[in-house]
Amino acid sequence: MKISMSISDSFGARVESALLKGGSFKQPMTRPLMLLAVFEANRILLAKATAAKNDNAKSMRPFQRKIALLAIAMDLIYSLDFLSESEKLEIIGKTRKEGTKVDSKPVLAKLAFHRGDTLQKEVEAKFIPMMKKFMNETGQDVMQSHEELCNAFCQNKYEKISGKSGDRPKFWELRRMPLFAVYRVYYREFKVDEDVFPAEAPREIQMKDMPSKRPDDLSDYVFGTWAPIGTDVKPFANDEAAAGTAQDEAMEDGERVANATPSPRVRRAICNRGRVQPDPRKNKNRNVVRMPIVAVDNAESNEKIASAPAAVATPKPRANKVLKMMPHVGVA
Repeated sequence: MKISMSISDSFGARVESALLKGGSFKQPMTRPLMLLAVFEANRILLAKATAAKNDNAKSMRPFQRKIALLAIAMDLIYSLDFLSESEKLEIIGKTRKEGTKVDSKPVLAKLAFHRGDTLQKEVEAKFIPMMKKFMNETGQDVMQSHEELCNAFCQNKYEKISGKSGDRPKFWELRRMPLFAVYRVYYREFKVDEDVFPAEAPREIQMKDMPSKRPDDLSDYVFGTWAPIGTDVKPFANDEAAAGTAQDEAMEDGERVANATPSPRVRRAICNRGRVQPDPRKNKNRNVVRMPIVAVDNAESNEKIASAPAAVATPKPRANKVLKMMPHVGVA
């Protein structure tokens, strides 16, 4: 069976056809759209790495690849014409609420960092066997379009899971099987579409823009430095992050920044400045009894403190025990 696709071949066109289907963007489309953007960003990086003339993707360190993948996914979402400006920023910066707590990490960042290079394996391990079984059981090999095949598969899954007949609710597969959107856009029957659109990033990846040292928080770094294509405005850079960056730069010079609100990481660094953190493995003075320090003003008390004995070292109990167990050992 030859599955055909009668739409213009581009990331935006296929995503719009698979999700919107002639309508407008709705909230259940958010997670499938994120998965599609991350899948395409990884596909772009793989294409860059295999290109003979491109050395940027080949020379990337693991943390640099994660930064590039998230930045490309953000660019891809922002390049979609069917989304409004507010919808683009809301999708990119969306966080997840678990119970009464809100995760500070954007969902898009977590998908990019933890599932970016495994989404293709997930799709092929989950949906390809299911699609083969479905086509063998129902004889759907007579389908003339990829859209008909996907709709019939989703309807069949709905009836099996719910035990109900009739049309499935709107957005059912987007809520229940968000990863299926990747199959719908990129696959034809049991493999990736051979005629899929070329993997091209909205803007070129520049190694000179990559940090040479791994940032403490990759998500904060990308969201604090990212700006939409064609603008210098960083919509996710806030005053606290800027103050924390300024505090970091000043601390390197041994200075303090006045009227700056430091980030939690910087506040911890300020509190620990000048302290010698003890290493429990190298603490040789654990049996030393130290004299208390008392602040007084009169001269008589000061003389008593000055004449007080210094720290008194007591022998280690284990050493005494060993000597008692070995009477044949003489002490000179």
